[in-house]
Amino acid sequence: MRTKSLFTCLGAVPLRAGRRRVLPALIAVLSLIPAGRVTAQTFTTLYSFNGSSDGANPEAGLTVAADGKTRYGTTANGGNGGWGTVFAINTDGTGFTNLHSFNYSDGANPWAGLVLSGHTLYGTASNGGDRGAGTVFAINTDGTGFTNLHGFTPVVDLRCRSDLDCPDGYTCTDNPNGIAVCSSSNGAYPNAGLILSGNTLYGTASGGGLGGYGAVFAVSTDGTGFTNVHNFASYDGGDPVAGLILSGNTLYGTAAGGGNWGNGTVFAVNTDGTGFTNLHNFTQQIIPCLNGSCPPGYHCVAGICVPIPVYGCPGGCYPGYCVCVGDRDGNNIDCYCVGNQGTGPYRRSLIRARQVAAQTFVSINFDGAFPYAGLILSGNTLYGTAAFGGSWGHGTVFAVNTDGGGLTVLHNFTGGIDGANPIGGLILSGNTLYGTADSGGSWGLGTGFAVNTDGAGFTNLHSFTGGIDGANPVGDLILSGNTLYGTTRYGGSSGFGTAFSLPLPPLPPVAKCKNVTVSADANCSADASIDDGSFSPNAGGTISLVQSPSGPYLLGDTSVTLTVTDNHGASNSCVATVTVLDTTPCLIALVQSLRLPSGTANSLIVKLQAAASALDRGNIQAACGSLSAFLNEVNAQEGKKLTAAQADLLKAEATRIRAVLGCS
Repeated sequence: MRTKSLFTCLGAVPLRAGRRRVLPALIAVLSLIPAGRVTAQTFTTLYSFNGSSDGANPEAGLTVAADGKTRYGTTANGGNGGWGTVFAINTDGTGFTNLHSFNYSDGANPWAGLVLSGHTLYGTASNGGDRGAGTVFAINTDGTGFTNLHGFTPVVDLRCRSDLDCPDGYTCTDNPNGIAVCSSSNGAYPNAGLILSGNTLYGTASGGGLGGYGAVFAVSTDGTGFTNVHNFASYDGGDPVAGLILSGNTLYGTAAGGGNWGNGTVFAVNTDGTGFTNLHNFTQQIIPCLNGSCPPGYHCVAGICVPIPVYGCPGGCYPGYCVCVGDRDGNNIDCYCVGNQGTGPYRRSLIRARQVAAQTFVSINFDGAFPYAGLILSGNTLYGTAAFGGSWGHGTVFAVNTDGGGLTVLHNFTGGIDGANPIGGLILSGNTLYGTADSGGSWGLGTGFAVNTDGAGFTNLHSFTGGIDGANPVGDLILSGNTLYGTTRYGGSSGFGTAFSLPLPPLPPVAKCKNVTVSADANCSADASIDDGSFSPNAGGTISLVQSPSGPYLLGDTSVTLTVTDNHGASNSCVATVTVLDTTPCLIALVQSLRLPSGTANSLIVKLQAAASALDRGNIQAACGSLSAFLNEVNAQEGKKLTAAQADLLKAEATRIRAVLGCS
């Protein structure tokens, strides 16, 4: 049986509630993390798991039902058989229902969340099933119709010389260390959730595969057509414990280990298995010497803890024993196995000491290490978390382009008030990323946080206390409306974890403006609205609109400011231009204001009304003709029924209108 893989790294201790990993020399600066602009509202514990029939230790995030009223999730342990559950709960914490209790034969220990399609939930169990190495399953949202779609093949620690030495379904394959082992392309121990595209589910298996370091797989929703999309072999990544995202025909994901430095990778692969690319290899970590001392197995060289070489044969030599020979200076050591199977250097290697450092030693690097969580995609940028490493050794939030360039560390966790070891993934709303850290915070038991996509405005939304609110959140958050929902694997009233909600402050209204062109009325002005669909992003939010100046607007261009205010008193504004055109009504009013002889006035007004009627029909050419007739009559009446000043005024306005209409 295999439990959820958490790579042991140099300078780290197991992730357990209440344990903090802080360099004493750094403690003084941890309080300097700035507060951001986003602040959380009232934290609510929706449900506390009691460790019995309802389940225990939810490791994954929640899934939202189509109606927005129900959340679905899993617990890694507990339930009627003690092997975990699938559950449902309303958004207000009522209506908790155990939809399924795993019994090992149908799966065990579902670490991951669920994906919903119609009335069917799909997920993975990391252990159990007919072969004991985990399953892919489906279950209806009412708890009926549980089906195992696929059972994974366990990893066997069996060395071989040919396929004849292996059980059925296994082949003898050299692993990346040059050791021939029995392996299966099936993969084993799926720790991550699934994604659905059409009728195909995609996921990762943390172990197994032909390379022995995990696999990316695909399987149809009816359980047929299982395919290994990619087999990891350590150099390209290993132990993929996170789910995938899909963009077009490309899957993006993370491997928690392996790569150039053994600290994990970000990768891309096409859905047909072609085009595998390592987008980023997380860099080598170092352990700074603490007061000149180092953890066991290391010694201090130029301020850095360097491993003390230890030689041997990896994996042992059963049956047989390991022999190492070299020159008198201890260089060029060659180790090989000798035994009753014969002798020969078919396994030789230099092994460096790999011991877990003491609590006070922290491994650091630039970009982070061991990405246990999946990615999110916005445009051409992937966002994710690394559980360790970074400049303080407690993990990072990072961004990297889909072509592998431009990696940026958005936040280095200090292990203080901001949190430590972000194991869960991120969600994105607007320009803000939300996530959780497994430890750190005010009580050392984890945090919920927010940070802008440019790395600014980091905010601790909540520090978990280990009490009724829970402890050690490792699952992804979801955002529904303006409320975050998540789980903690420990804490709560019984200590077996919680489901919680965390409302965010109401978002400000969105002001949207547009430039407007309108025709003048008989008063040579016009009213106009520059609103282009302003709205409140908050559920049930209402808005009021105020324009300044308010109008009516005079002929020509006027800059107008629209202020949008919501029912919480928050406001936003935008600016646009109102253009008022005189397309004859104002000219008609001008003719009437000159008090001309009725016959002359009526003759001129008839021509303008004809132009207005033509414009209403969309006939610009006819309107231009009527305006030409108006100008001809003004010219004819100048010095007779019209003074020169009156004629000039009318001709100027008519000429301006013709120019606006584009008359030739």
